[in-house]
Amino acid sequence: MSPVSLEFGLFCAVVIALYYRVWPSHRWAVLLLAGWFFYATWHLFYVPLLIAISGLFYFCGRRIDEASTPIGARVALIGGVITSLAILVVFQYSHFFASAIVTDTFTRIIVPIGISFYTFQGIGYLGDVFRKVIPPERDPRYFMTFIAFFPILTSGPIERGAHLIPQLRAETRFDPVIAISALRLILWGVFKKLVIADRLAIYVNAVYDQPQAYSGAVLLIATLFYTVQIYADFSGYTDIARGVARLFGIDLFENFRQPYFAMSIRDFWTRWHISLSTWIRELMFMPLSRTLLRRSGGRYSRAIQAVSNLIVMTLVGLWHGPSWTFVIWGALHGVYMSVESLLNWRVKLVKISTPRQQIERVGRVILTLILVMIAWVFFRAKSLADAGYILTHWIAPSNGDLTQPFTGGLLPNGVEFALAIGLIGVLIISDLIGPTLLERFGRLGWVIRWAVYYGFGMAILFASLYGAGSAQFIYFQF
Repeated sequence: MSPVSLEFGLFCAVVIALYYRVWPSHRWAVLLLAGWFFYATWHLFYVPLLIAISGLFYFCGRRIDEASTPIGARVALIGGVITSLAILVVFQYSHFFASAIVTDTFTRIIVPIGISFYTFQGIGYLGDVFRKVIPPERDPRYFMTFIAFFPILTSGPIERGAHLIPQLRAETRFDPVIAISALRLILWGVFKKLVIADRLAIYVNAVYDQPQAYSGAVLLIATLFYTVQIYADFSGYTDIARGVARLFGIDLFENFRQPYFAMSIRDFWTRWHISLSTWIRELMFMPLSRTLLRRSGGRYSRAIQAVSNLIVMTLVGLWHGPSWTFVIWGALHGVYMSVESLLNWRVKLVKISTPRQQIERVGRVILTLILVMIAWVFFRAKSLADAGYILTHWIAPSNGDLTQPFTGGLLPNGVEFALAIGLIGVLIISDLIGPTLLERFGRLGWVIRWAVYYGFGMAILFASLYGAGSAQFIYFQF
């Protein structure tokens, strides 16, 4: 059940109606059953796996708290982390390990959508219990609901127990004002996915499926389009998830904050997939760097920070899949941040008061964007050979019309190309205005608001009926 489908909208309407009809003490049951049903629509096999992993995290969290010695708590923590990661590795890499003996169709079926997201959420919970950030959740009903909360089940944001579990217990009332803001956020998320991301995907897929058929500006434009596509796709899902959760009176983490206006790669990762980058920093980077610092006697701090960045980001790339393209994508970001660490190149949040400071800021934003785009080539390319061809032919003469990859669309190539550029402009303007855009929009006159609503609705309907992009969200595969 795709979050941009009519079925999902009807499903949410039913769940919301039931949620506010039952006694507050029973609302957990509505959300838990909704989460299991939503997951079962992808494949029935997923539900018992979700329940088993939830039970593992619940049991390990209790054992960490009840352990009589620090060693016992550490054993419970390590046991839960290793077991859950072993399950994740088996499923995440099942196609890689089993492709020689089973069919490709079967291996795709058994890979559970979103398993890495709720696994990371559970590991984050164990880490917080171990560090005594939060007490363990003793009621299995609310803990199961925490893991199976359907808006975030397939692609995050990766919530923390201290933030989400108290909200699941809270007695909330339906607020029309909040509901309107939630629907606005959902509409914007659906627009970003179906109208922007999937429209750009037509061009990107045509070029990246056969990059040797193109050269020069076409390859560069396709990479730029993919840079915007993956952002619109992933942030669109996050907007939908946050909007749906808001309808239940639940506030989720903001997962994106103008990432392509970052002034360094480190700054980029504080703005991109914020829930994951926070998880990586707290549960991977900090423990690793502290361990290395202890062993070095506190010396070589910058070098240790650089090495830690490289190791952690390479592992992040490997998490995306058993492919050298993903590994190099992660390693590139590790190299970028390692160089920044060695040079002590940090973003200073000072007020810009001179033209020179403004030029410096714009230059850093452009440089960061170029580095991110180079890494995205490896993330999107089907092979290292394709990635190498694309990167080495960016500056070659273009062969053919720049609009050619749009051949086969409903509109003429030139119109499709102009539309794509216009949609990118809409996304850039929305980011420039800032995260309060939707709230500011709500203060406009009703004529303007409803004109925009109808315009967005017609664009979404047109994209749904005649779009050639994939309705699958990119990060569902991870």
